Amino acid sequence: MGERCDVFRLEPSGTPLGLLEDSQFASGLFQLKKDDVLVLYTDGITEVENSERELWGRERLENLLRACRDYKPAQIIERILLEISSFSRNAPQRDDMTLVVIGVKDKT
Repeated sequence: MGERCDVFRLEPSGTPLGLLEDSQFASGLFQLKKDDVLVLYTDGITEVENSERELWGRERLENLLRACRDYKPAQIIERILLEISSFSRNAPQRDDMTLVVIGVKDKT
């Protein structure tokens, strides 16, 4: 697969999606290409705590994603969940967690 691994952060803006009926949100556009991977997650992923109450954090997630750049989406999800579990030592989950990994395939 590719040799590059760029991480683009989409910073939150406005109220949480679905909270208020008349919410307004900023939008942007970027083009995904063949073999790109899009990872979407909620803060429950990066805010997992260990026994010392240290957060797993965005830096750990980004480093892991760079290490998994040649993985298939299902493998990336498996690896993230394994790392979170290992970091937290299976401590109780304090927040909801959503993780979506999408791989871009060729049109054919």
